[in-house]
Amino acid sequence: MNYLRAYIRNLFILVLVICGMLIFMKIFYPDALSLFPLMGQLVGGLNLWPIVILLLLAAALPYRRR
Repeated sequence: MNYLRAYIRNLFILVLVICGMLIFMKIFYPDALSLFPLMGQLVGGLNLWPIVILLLLAAALPYRRR
């Protein structure tokens, strides 16, 4: 149960970090956000969405502490 709780916590933190990064970019670097649709077309065109989702899920995996 602790593993699942840690995983959900890490996934939530990952989402907060990504949202925070987007807000920071919108405030301080508004021109940089125009690159996201281009990256979305690249990822969508090459059908890389499963790899992107797996990388995000793997990034949320909890680390084992010794």
